[in-house]
Amino acid sequence: MRILLVDDHGLVREGVALLLRSLDPKIGVHQTADIHDAIAAMRTHGPFDIVLLDLEMPGMRELDSLHLFRGQFPEQAVVVLSANEDPNTVRRAIDDGAMGYVKKSLDPATMMQALRVVLDDGIYVPPVCLEPPRTDEPSPADRLASLRLSPRQEEVLLRLAHGKSNKAIARELNISDTTVKSHLKVVFEILDVHSRTQAMYELSRLGWRAMEAG
Repeated sequence: MRILLVDDHGLVREGVALLLRSLDPKIGVHQTADIHDAIAAMRTHGPFDIVLLDLEMPGMRELDSLHLFRGQFPEQAVVVLSANEDPNTVRRAIDDGAMGYVKKSLDPATMMQALRVVLDDGIYVPPVCLEPPRTDEPSPADRLASLRLSPRQEEVLLRLAHGKSNKAIARELNISDTTVKSHLKVVFEILDVHSRTQAMYELSRLGWRAMEAG
């Protein structure tokens, strides 16, 4: 696995690089301190399997670094690395093209899990940003049933909630990518959402994690 690590704090870069190599000695980490060096590294050494990008870079507003980088390399998988846990910021980053959002304080095993989700073309959203359902509201099963989805639509939606890509969903359910897209189009209309991220948050509000556990 080849990773481009972009962060203006040298100690953070070294710490994350050391953590990644301790998890898998085969991981190669190329480090840069700002977004312009990152763009140069992409042109010289890219593409990478994953780009770990600090959300707040010097001289830039929040998300500017993500917008600038993705404007240059829209096909490159980018995972935001940040200390900011605000759910709205996470949602905006994912909606703006990030394939994942990981906290700088994340434990090593969870960070590796997040990277593997992205490598499988999925989207990783930190659990802390998924609000659990209130105890005085209907059960998760009842809320999901109220959507009146077909069994196949439920299967597709629940897999999307785990951050799985259309290809991964199609592979697991033994259906075509086109069929997955058709199911998601209907599901998005039912949920009144317009993106995968919005659907993930809406499903978390309906209690999909509780359903999984129960």
